[in-house]
Amino acid sequence: MTTDDNAAKKSRRTRTGVEPDSETREVEITWTVPAALFQFRIATAERLRRLTAPDAGIEKMRARLRRLRAEDLAAELVLPQSGRTRSWFLTEHGARIAGACPELAEVPAPRLPGDATAFKYALWHQLAVVSTHLTFLADARARGDGYGPFDFIPEITHRFAEGRDGSVRPDGLLYYGVRERGGAVARLRAFVEVDRGTIGAERLGSKLRPCCLGRRAACR
Repeated sequence: MTTDDNAAKKSRRTRTGVEPDSETREVEITWTVPAALFQFRIATAERLRRLTAPDAGIEKMRARLRRLRAEDLAAELVLPQSGRTRSWFLTEHGARIAGACPELAEVPAPRLPGDATAFKYALWHQLAVVSTHLTFLADARARGDGYGPFDFIPEITHRFAEGRDGSVRPDGLLYYGVRERGGAVARLRAFVEVDRGTIGAERLGSKLRPCCLGRRAACR
C-alpha cells in the first residue's frame, strides 16, 4: 500500500468514524434483520442478535430495530408472562419490501397480526422453532459446518404424492452441510418438528410419520 493509499484510507475514517468495511457490514446486518423477520415471522432482539450478529452487543440490535420501527418496517409487542420481553415482526410495508428480495422467493410470506391479542398467544411455538434453529446454528458455527442463518425455512409444504395425505408441512426444512475429512461437504436435508410438550407421544408420532414417508419419497 502506498503513502497515498494510506492517506486516502485515513481520510475516509475521518469522515465516517468507522472503517469502510465496518460501515458496509452494519448496513448488511441492518437489512438482514427484515429478511430474518420475513423468514422466521417473529423474534426477540436477542434471537435476532444471535442469528445475524452473534459477536455484537444487544444494544446495537435494539438500535437497528428502533430504526426499522421508525421507518414503519417493523413493529413490536410485549409477550404475555415474559417479564415484558418484546418480540418483533414485520409490518405490512416491511413484509412487502423484504419479500421483494430474490433470496426470499421460495419463503412463504409471513402471517401478519390481525388481532394483536390472539397473535401474541399463538407465538410461543414459533419462537421455539427459532430457538431450535439457533441451536443448530451455534453448533454449526463451532464445528465449521455449512449451515447459515437462512438455511432453515419454516412451514414450507413438501408434496410427495397425490391427495390430501400426500404432503407434509413440518415446522422447518433444514439444509445442512457437514464438513468431512479432506474438505468435502456432505449436503443434508431434514424436516424439523418442534414440540414443547403440549401433545402426547401418539399424536406427535402421527405428525412425524408423514414426514418420514415424504423424505423417503424425495430420495427415490
